[in-house]
Amino acid sequence: MSHIVRCFRSYQELPDHYVEVLTVAATKGFFYEQPWFEFLMKDYYAKDSEFFLYSVEDSESCAPLLLMPMRFTQIDGAVHGAKTLSTVGHMENFSLLSVIFSDKLESQKDRLNVLGALFNVFKCGDSELQHPKVDVLRLWPVDVGGEMEDIVYGALKQADFLVQQYENSYNQYENTSGLSYEEYFENRSSNHRYNVRRRQRNLEKAGNLEFCFYSDGAEEDIYQKCMDGYILSSVESWKSPGSMTSRGILDLIKLTAKLGHLRLGVIFLNGRPMAAQFWIVSGGVGHCMRLAYDEAYKKDAPGVVLTHFIMEHLLDTDHVDAVDFGYGDDEYKSKWMKDSRHYAGFMAFNSSTILGLFFGAKHIVGRKVKRILKRITRRA
Repeated sequence: MSHIVRCFRSYQELPDHYVEVLTVAATKGFFYEQPWFEFLMKDYYAKDSEFFLYSVEDSESCAPLLLMPMRFTQIDGAVHGAKTLSTVGHMENFSLLSVIFSDKLESQKDRLNVLGALFNVFKCGDSELQHPKVDVLRLWPVDVGGEMEDIVYGALKQADFLVQQYENSYNQYENTSGLSYEEYFENRSSNHRYNVRRRQRNLEKAGNLEFCFYSDGAEEDIYQKCMDGYILSSVESWKSPGSMTSRGILDLIKLTAKLGHLRLGVIFLNGRPMAAQFWIVSGGVGHCMRLAYDEAYKKDAPGVVLTHFIMEHLLDTDHVDAVDFGYGDDEYKSKWMKDSRHYAGFMAFNSSTILGLFFGAKHIVGRKVKRILKRITRRA
């Protein structure tokens, strides 16, 4: 099968026959769809990056086989000045590498070859497409040990890039398909179950305990009450204001509310917000985005009780197939999640460009030299 690579500057430029691959993206969820990438470009990358939407088509039928949003920059801190194409993603890895393959590609080998055709254009350039050679590709995250890791690495090597794979992040999650909350909760440790129930009883004895929750279809006054509680408990939390109430996070809350993906929970004690959590439900997965509690209630562990309420809704109402507790190895997450995974990233360097060769030598050869020097130092 021969391929044609195409490049678009926006989703609005996509031809009508791309509906099939866009439908595949929709089944994967919010983090693989147009609103997410447009949000990231506006709120995180507008000043230093340009958006490009790459596709690979079958040369005979013109059917799209792959769709991949990327951003072009020349001020990536690790390879400053190099022509770099990078993932359009959030640093906290709410989603895996954004490569949307058509359902027509049934085998891993087919997917590797299609991605390799795209990477070859990045490596060699394309005069008809008016696409120059790229110095560096930066692709993240991929699930270590997963199929995509093999596909990306194989496609980069097929296109003859110099490849550096690196440890990217750690994620805690659990598959919950078909589980009720009661079944899920019974699979937690006895100490954890006891602690959750004890914390809830103590709060109920302390006063009027109220759980306020916004989900798709809830009334506007519920949304406003949850938003007020989210902001107030965030301001009184140990977290920096930017992590909870930055413009980007508040914009994302509004966007996901509009699209029906928002889950926003707050618990109040005697009318005062104690803790708040922002979740996104899409593609059958509940994603924990932000959580905080008022420091004045730290000893009462309101976050534990709030997670209990939210998990019950995710499993018994949303019927999610998985719960993703996000980036990081915080100890409290392991009490709720039984599984974990490591994510990797790739930096790929173009040996046919001066900057690609320079940064490839710096990152790959330089790294090996540092390891050798460390071993020599230890032995000495």
